[in-house]
Amino acid sequence: MKPKARAASALILAIILACGVFFVYLRFARSDDKDRYARLSIWEAALGMVRDRPLLGLGPGSLPHETARHNFPRFVDPVRFGRSFQGAHCALLTHAAEDGAPAALLVLAGVLAAVVLLWRRPGEGRAADASLGTALLTTAFLAQGLVEDLQARPALTLTAALLLGSALASTRSWRPVARPEGRRTLVTASLVVGALYLAVAGIARPFLGWRAAEAARAAGRAGLPAMRRAATLDPWNPEYHHDLAMAALNSAPPGPGPYAESMLQLEEARRLRPHDPRFPLLMARLEARGGRRIFDDPSRDGAAAALYAEAARLAPTDPRPQLEQAAHLASLGREEESLRLLEGALLIEPHYRRARILKVSLLRRLGREGEAEAAYADLLATDRTLSGYKPDSGYASEISAEGELERAALEAALAGLAAPAGSGTTH
Repeated sequence: MKPKARAASALILAIILACGVFFVYLRFARSDDKDRYARLSIWEAALGMVRDRPLLGLGPGSLPHETARHNFPRFVDPVRFGRSFQGAHCALLTHAAEDGAPAALLVLAGVLAAVVLLWRRPGEGRAADASLGTALLTTAFLAQGLVEDLQARPALTLTAALLLGSALASTRSWRPVARPEGRRTLVTASLVVGALYLAVAGIARPFLGWRAAEAARAAGRAGLPAMRRAATLDPWNPEYHHDLAMAALNSAPPGPGPYAESMLQLEEARRLRPHDPRFPLLMARLEARGGRRIFDDPSRDGAAAALYAEAARLAPTDPRPQLEQAAHLASLGREEESLRLLEGALLIEPHYRRARILKVSLLRRLGREGEAEAAYADLLATDRTLSGYKPDSGYASEISAEGELERAALEAALAGLAAPAGSGTTH
């Protein structure tokens, strides 16, 4: 470019960057979006995941299943943990959390080295223009990758990788190097075997398992053989074992057989994904509702309590396991222990309506009427706070749910207490 054209291009670029900064400022200064600063909290939570397992990471694709342990409160809504995140909103952070910090640093170093090579040795003529353009494109992707999970959009990342590889090849004028025939055959055979293994184990079998699982879910109870086939084709997917456990419970009356099969499947799912709180919670539910009755063994209550505690530990920002265990203990007549768990659940979500309803009922059962009245006043305050609130997630819907049966029983009991006084004033 001539000097004047270069100066004009630099001026246009500066204007574009200034406009970008200005519009970002407007986005944060004038927007009424309550979550406009939430990305900072998401980055902090993702860094916590990296600190947990810095070398090997949580495992590919595991970040969405770890958010229950690292979620953060939002005090702008009645439900504090009503929103969760499924990615780190930063490609490097997501990569570091799932595959380890060394892997993320290697990817970053490789891309930066490729960009530097394209800048320093762009080639000649059109090849030079294409190389510099590819370097600029890759730099733009790196910048966007700091605030977005680009790996969730393969069309972008694969296109950039193909362009980068092509530009590097043309810039450095790579040529095939002659190698001994036997060595070349060995390398080719190794690559073919590796590619076949990846194609079968990493692509074909999971895909066929997914197809079988979709067919099983669509068929309902008749799809149990298809779900077993899915678990055989892809035995490392814990969701298929979860579905088999649910199918065993729903396909027959609760008894030793369905109980044992469901527990084995849930144990396998728990082994495959040890940080997922759903599996110990389901196992606790199975123990609480069936273990003691099926085996006539009171010690199963202790096993259920341990599993509930594990579920609560794996999901420290979710009060639902504590409420479920509190209800189980209340059914066994252990009201004081149940109240302690309810207090913990209400510390996480002060407007957890079903927890407040159960607290009032338990206090009345214990004859602590003064505390019951205060708890009922807190319940009414929660009703006022949640009035007009529109849940934006399944979790928020459960936390703000009315609990119609429990509420109706509580209101009937309170009305029964008030009825004699009202009837006495009429005579």
